[in-house]
Amino acid sequence: MSTPPIRVINYHPAAAAWVERLRAAGYAVDVRPLRTPADLKALGADRPAAVAIDVSRAPAQGRDFGLGIRQQASSRAIPLVFVDASPERVPQIRQLLPGAVCTLTVVTGST
Repeated sequence: MSTPPIRVINYHPAAAAWVERLRAAGYAVDVRPLRTPADLKALGADRPAAVAIDVSRAPAQGRDFGLGIRQQASSRAIPLVFVDASPERVPQIRQLLPGAVCTLTVVTGST
């Protein structure tokens, strides 16, 4: 039996780099969009190994997806990873979804 994929939510072309790093590490990645409430419910029936939610462009939408996943009994135990969160958003995400993991956006400037 193969390992379930990592489901990516809020995928956009700028996320391609980190999605490719997951694939290069040997993970199967599913980037199909969630379009309807039924798609969200289906996560519980076809459970991914984890859900990675890109919050770099639409943080409120990503937060809402995370809350929706946690509210469904069938998907509540799926690990959530919020990717490219700004440092200001991390405390809010952790307050609402304490079990979620957040990766930070790293902004480097020239010196």
